[in-house]
Amino acid sequence: MEIMSRFQSGWADRKGSISITAAVALPMIVGCTALAVDMGSIYLERRTSQSIADLAAINAAAYPDDAEAAARATLAANSLPRVKELIVIKGNYVPDPAVAPFSRFKPGVEPFNAVRVEFANDARMYFASVLRAKAPEYRVSATASMANKAMFSVGTRLAAVRDGLANRILSSLVGTSVSLSAMDYEALVNANVRIDDVLNALSGELDITGASFDKVLDAKVTLAQFSRALALAAEGSNDPAATALSNLARQLAGSTRRFEPRSILDLGTLGGLTTGEGTQGLSATLSAFDMLRAAAVMANGKNQVAVDLKLDIPGVSRAILTIAIGERQQYSALAAVGEPGSRVRTAQLKLRLVVEIGGTGPLAAATLRLPLYVEAAHADARLAEVACDADGGSPRAAVAVKPGLARAAIADVTDAQMSLPGFRLSRARIVTTPVATITGLAVIEASNLTPTTLEFTQDDVDAGRVRRAETTDVMESLVTSLLTRLDVDVDVLGLNLGLPNLKQAAVSQLQAVARPIDDTLQTILSTLGVHLGEADVRVHTIRCGGAVLVD
Repeated sequence: MEIMSRFQSGWADRKGSISITAAVALPMIVGCTALAVDMGSIYLERRTSQSIADLAAINAAAYPDDAEAAARATLAANSLPRVKELIVIKGNYVPDPAVAPFSRFKPGVEPFNAVRVEFANDARMYFASVLRAKAPEYRVSATASMANKAMFSVGTRLAAVRDGLANRILSSLVGTSVSLSAMDYEALVNANVRIDDVLNALSGELDITGASFDKVLDAKVTLAQFSRALALAAEGSNDPAATALSNLARQLAGSTRRFEPRSILDLGTLGGLTTGEGTQGLSATLSAFDMLRAAAVMANGKNQVAVDLKLDIPGVSRAILTIAIGERQQYSALAAVGEPGSRVRTAQLKLRLVVEIGGTGPLAAATLRLPLYVEAAHADARLAEVACDADGGSPRAAVAVKPGLARAAIADVTDAQMSLPGFRLSRARIVTTPVATITGLAVIEASNLTPTTLEFTQDDVDAGRVRRAETTDVMESLVTSLLTRLDVDVDVLGLNLGLPNLKQAAVSQLQAVARPIDDTLQTILSTLGVHLGEADVRVHTIRCGGAVLVD
């Protein structure tokens, strides 16, 4: 009994149990720790090697003729003089967004503008090597391409702007009264401002100095702030424009509409630069009026605006303009800095101009209506090529341009239809009296099915030349062209009697005001930066050299 009692008391005694448990678990803890150290070491080594591969690819792309030597020199300079396997492949890279990233690099395809570097090594093992475990192999790769860049824009044209008409249109877009003189508009049209100057001034307006240009581009900016930034950028080079912009900023103080500068400027990889820094890509200039107009369009959003134009045209008693501006397609801007494949587009626009004309002769007791409808879709420009000769020759750029579909009509279009993507045009009521109704319909459509490639040399860039892609049917005199195609019906007391005298009288009176209405319509389109059946393209800078990592 005594022996059994002592045995039981010894069994119940727990003293020293933690030491025993720790001694048993220690090998497992040490093993797990060793495994964690080795795994962490492998991860760190692979990450470091990936960074070295990135640098090797960039250096190899910068010297494609000696790509392998450049890659090996980079490895050696970063403490990797030996690798288990090194593969250096030269090829062609086209950064086309329509192509899957893994398919953009074409190995062995000339002209060589990119290099892929891949190497393998055995990972270093610290604790596992004691157990004579085989070191695992890791493999890293990187692809770099020569980043020849260009800055280009679409839809800009330097043209005279009639002040009264421009004031009424811009006032409707910005939501407050705008009053500038013809000389003010001329100064704005002729003023070219540097992009970096505008963004640096805007960063001061927003109190975000010392940040990247991307942060300025993503900010919500009022039109008054943007006008002041343009004024600061124009000081010295065009003081009349700076004065006009400062005056405009005061007038826009009451406008609450805002926009993001990124919607009109896309700096690409240069957006990461810090404000205050100068760079070749951002020293390009844009028209102050083009930038102001684009900002007004983007701040307006999708609001339809109606303007009583009060035209001073003999015979025209009233003219009502309705504008509906669609949003620019996502990731598109007025101007962009990028590599081949980059795109810019103009904004979609729908315009309705209803002109009322006092009747004469057989229609002396009637008022004639001329409802004009104009629809301009996105004009698309894609940077197709940036060529930089290795022997130091003049760089050049090519832009593939497709003018947007232009549709113009004499037709009745409702407010609801102005916001629809597509609809059937209705016959226009030109004359309506208790006895007779005259209706008509005319339609013109113009488009190009394939893009037109426009070539720009460095001389073109330096001279600020604008090149134009046009549809095959260029509408020089829109209203006159529509009237020649007008299909007219005369309905008297419900009977379609024809009555050629009434038809001829209606068409003749409309033709008498066709030319001044044409001029008015072209001024409206120029103010809005849209040109039917045409796309104006300008390359602002061409930047050669500098390899960057690609997908």
